[in-house]
Amino acid sequence: MRLASKSVRCRSLQAAVLERAAGFRGTRCFTLPEALWLSGHGFDDLLVAYPSADRAALDDLGRPGRSRGSPSWSTRASTSA
Repeated sequence: MRLASKSVRCRSLQAAVLERAAGFRGTRCFTLPEALWLSGHGFDDLLVAYPSADRAALDDLGRPGRSRGSPSWSTRASTSA
C-alpha cells in the first residue's frame, strides 16, 4: 500500500510513516513537481497518480543524471468497443 502524499502534507511525517508503519511501501504523489521535490529530499519509490502537463517538471524528470528516486507513473488505457 502506498502513502498518499495529498493526505499527509508534512514531509517529516511522511518519512516517519514510511519508516515505521507496517504495510506502507512508497508514496503516491499528487503532482509531478511534488514527486520531484520529494525525490530531491531522499524519498524513493514514488508514483505520480495524475497526468502532468507541467513542462518544467517533465524537463526536470528527463534531465541526465536523474535516476535514483525518479518518479514513475501509471496510465490506464481506455478502450471502446
